[in-house]
Amino acid sequence: MRRRSFLAAPPLVAVAACVTVEATPLRPGPRPSPVPVDSVRIYRTFAAIACPYEEIALLHASGPEAYTTPNTLLSAAKRKAAQIGGNGVVLEALSEPSEGAKVAAAVFGVPIERRGQMVAVRVRSCPAAGDSVPARF
Repeated sequence: MRRRSFLAAPPLVAVAACVTVEATPLRPGPRPSPVPVDSVRIYRTFAAIACPYEEIALLHASGPEAYTTPNTLLSAAKRKAAQIGGNGVVLEALSEPSEGAKVAAAVFGVPIERRGQMVAVRVRSCPAAGDSVPARF
């Protein structure tokens, strides 16, 4: 009788579930409709967004340093942005625990977190060449 092992899947699910993303809405009223996650772009700065946009929410991502990377924080932020109707995420800050915090965590057995602060945005389509560009809203 052959035994199959499915132990590889649970750790992957556990790592993905370790990242928490909180969204603080920045505008009143109803949210835009959700969008597919693969349509959400990451921007390093607001200046990198070439088309009109609106800021939807502040995103605060965090997860245990031992089980996350900056990429896992960004991926979780993209999922949250898509869920609340954002098609872009502007990176404001990613912070790594200091070496002192890592030593203290090892000595005292306390968890330390990797954190990220981002803004979910809804980027509108760009006007055709020659059209006037409306002000940001």
